[in-house]
Amino acid sequence: MKDIWHEGEDDRECPNCGNTSYSCRCDDEGEDSDTQSNITAENFPVFKSAYKSAVKDNRESFVFDRTIVITKYAKYLVEYLESKFELN
Repeated sequence: MKDIWHEGEDDRECPNCGNTSYSCRCDDEGEDSDTQSNITAENFPVFKSAYKSAVKDNRESFVFDRTIVITKYAKYLVEYLESKFELN
């Protein structure tokens, strides 16, 4: 799958479907993808870093793994996952 959805480039058009990157969910063939984001112990540090960046920049949401995440919700998700993955 192409990485066509770039955080901070919300007005960029998808080369496959023409939607903005903010709303695009295309796969390589230009069709809507049915995948959903999963946060694992391996990619949790990336999620937490994206959350911290959103807090620092006072953003209401951020993009993680092609999914829009509400920053206020992510706060509780980070707390929960730290305990689940036994990380600090």
